[in-house]
Amino acid sequence: MEQAGTTDRPCAGREKRRVASFLNVTPGAARRRGRRFLPLLAAPVLALCLASLAPRARAAVTQNDFLVRNTGELVALCSASRSDPLYTAAVNFCQGFAVGVFRVLQVENAADPAHRLFCLPSPAPSRDRSIAAFVRWAEGSSARAGLAAHDGIAMFLERRFPCHQGQ
Repeated sequence: MEQAGTTDRPCAGREKRRVASFLNVTPGAARRRGRRFLPLLAAPVLALCLASLAPRARAAVTQNDFLVRNTGELVALCSASRSDPLYTAAVNFCQGFAVGVFRVLQVENAADPAHRLFCLPSPAPSRDRSIAAFVRWAEGSSARAGLAAHDGIAMFLERRFPCHQGQ
């Protein structure tokens, strides 16, 4: 049983007074209606909290994304939703494009070891993890979306795997 002036929770009295002033009713009336009113408040608050935890919705992949005119279009392909009708094509295209650009950059690195663009750790990260990291990196700045897709991959590799002196 609750004693006058004490509650299970700190500040519960203040919350009820705030609710009462919001509803323009007396604290006693709010207390009597509190059991009916609080569940009504809890549902929208809970819904907002859950919505903020949900992953961002992805736009549907379009045929134009396969033109890969910029990093944003490549990111759209690489991050396609599994429910997207073009998911399989998008992910396969993304991986093929990314691996192709990566191999060309590796050849450039080998051709001029004194001016290498990036230096992979040993063991190198998996393709899937690297593409996921590229997507996060590209989504981190709206300016990156406008880069040519191959430049976006090169910049990501340069920033993610910088070469240190002696590498």
